[in-house]
Amino acid sequence: MKHPSFVPIIVITAIFIAVPESNAQVEVLKPGEVKTERLETADSNILGARATGIIEAPIDSVWKVLNDFNKFKEFMPNLRTSFIVDKAILKEIDIKQKWDREPFEKMLSKYILDQANSDTVCSYSVLDLPIVTDRWYLLKKVVDNEKHTIRWSLAQGNVNVNEGSWELQPYAKNHSQTVVIYTTYSDPGGYIPNWIIELGFTTTLEDVILGLRRRVLR
Repeated sequence: MKHPSFVPIIVITAIFIAVPESNAQVEVLKPGEVKTERLETADSNILGARATGIIEAPIDSVWKVLNDFNKFKEFMPNLRTSFIVDKAILKEIDIKQKWDREPFEKMLSKYILDQANSDTVCSYSVLDLPIVTDRWYLLKKVVDNEKHTIRWSLAQGNVNVNEGSWELQPYAKNHSQTVVIYTTYSDPGGYIPNWIIELGFTTTLEDVILGLRRRVLR
């Protein structure tokens, strides 16, 4: 039986301000360890959280995996479907404020990409969660290759909030290792029991970093 878990889905807008990890906080981490923390939000329905870990690989190796958007389901927990589409879809979305899943996925099929074609790309995902119906959403992702950051915001879906970021930094002690910071603000909508939310924070958030680590080292 599949162990139930909940992924708080993750870039930070003007509503949410992410505070960078201090050097002291990162220094105490060891490769393979993950530190998780709650983040304050103005809305009690929104879960803010961050996971920080160190991966024993150069920053370019980690960055390559994070930019292979069509393979996110290989390391992100609970992802049943994940693929990228051309950002041109955003114009078509604007025609209608709220979409139903079936016609939306039919429209998506015209825009699917094998790989990103610009620094702005849209990523479609379906989450397989226990108890509640599937959560589906399209994220607008902005990639900064110089700063090694990926920030995203919700474009469409049946979730209320989905914003976050990936941030990579060379590890100060050893530049052949990489500090990974995953920040998420989410409200999946619907009724989510508290025990699932707690499990999402204590277990699944850590699994995001560990899954990325396994994917990079593989």
